[in-house]
Order: sequence, then C-alpha cells, then structure tokens
Amino acid sequence: MEAGPNGTVASVGKYSYDAYGRRIRFSWFGYDQSGTYSKDVLMLFNEGVSYEINWLTFTCTKRALKTPFHPMEVPKDAALMGQVVVGSSSGYGQGVLVNTWIAEDPETQSKGDGAKYMTTFTEIACVPMTTMYYTAETGWMALSPAGGND
Repeated sequence: MEAGPNGTVASVGKYSYDAYGRRIRFSWFGYDQSGTYSKDVLMLFNEGVSYEINWLTFTCTKRALKTPFHPMEVPKDAALMGQVVVGSSSGYGQGVLVNTWIAEDPETQSKGDGAKYMTTFTEIACVPMTTMYYTAETGWMALSPAGGND
C-alpha cells in the first residue's frame, strides 16, 4: 500500500445512519506512521450530544454536539453520473438499481480546496449506499453503511 498525501497508510470504517431518529454512528480503525488507532463516535442530534467510545481503554467521552444534522440526500447541484444494477439483473428481485451522483462540496469551493464527492443511492426509496469524498489533503475516502448485525 502507498501512503496518502497526509501519510496515512490505511483506514477502514463504517457508519450507521438513522434519518428519522437523527442519529449517526461512525466506527473506523487504521494505522499510520505513529501506530494504530480506532474511533467509535455516536452522534445524537436530537439530544445535541455525541459520545466517543474508546474500546481499548473502555472509556466514553461525552461532548456537546452543536453542528446541525445534515440528511444524506442527493445534493441539489449533483449531476447523474450513471445508473447500474448491483447484483444480478437476470431475475426479478435479484439486484438493486442504484444511481451514482457527482458534485463538488460548496463549503470547500469558497476556500479553494475543490473537494469533490460521488454518492450512490438506491433508485427506489433513495437509500444511501456509498459515498466517495476527495480533498487534496486526504485523497479519496470511501464511506459505506454498516451491514450485518451492526
């Protein structure tokens, strides 16, 4: 593996997203030149609080959450990049039709960073599937919702 622009060698994570309850949980781990690290952050926007859980020390830090909740949705300025079937299209119900959208982050455009992202949603119900986000500082980052029994 190659090191990214900021020196990170590898990082893997997942998220759980609840639009109705306005809750998001990010969990990830990785390693860089200083060693391994992990993060587990639960954000409860209705309560205005976040929890950072450290599974190595079995501690939890509670913090005020002052940022507004941003629903995961297709941005108004996004352009449709394409539509594909994930899985098999040979039989009814064996695949999922998804749309991939591409856009630039308006918050970073004014700063001259030019961050970009691609995001994929299901065609039916517009369920977020994955997001790829790019900045010059971090390179490409991929986010996918948690699966299985998480």
